[in-house]
Amino acid sequence: MASKRVEVLETEVGQFKADLEEKMATLSENMEGKFMALEEMMKKLLEGQARAVPVEERGEGSGSKGKEKANPEGEEEVELLGSNGRMLHRESIRREEQERRRDFREEREDDWRR
Repeated sequence: MASKRVEVLETEVGQFKADLEEKMATLSENMEGKFMALEEMMKKLLEGQARAVPVEERGEGSGSKGKEKANPEGEEEVELLGSNGRMLHRESIRREEQERRRDFREEREDDWRR
């Protein structure tokens, strides 16, 4: 009787192992496909950025005047990395710079009024 129970358990464990191996193989294939797609998207993104940078450096715009300044305010655009290692958005850098300028102007006005 006990040997029959052991055989049943061995069969169930064997079936469980086979099912688990099949699911792991399917999961591995799915993840590999997703990583390949992600790699392709990243390559395309980097290629697009590489093509966009020379246009900005030359100062050529898409406007009707032909030559427009890529940076009309004369600010240097620097790509900075945040504390998490990711690139900060240019809007947030410009906003911070504008806030610093505003604070500086307010300090000068306060000094002048004294």
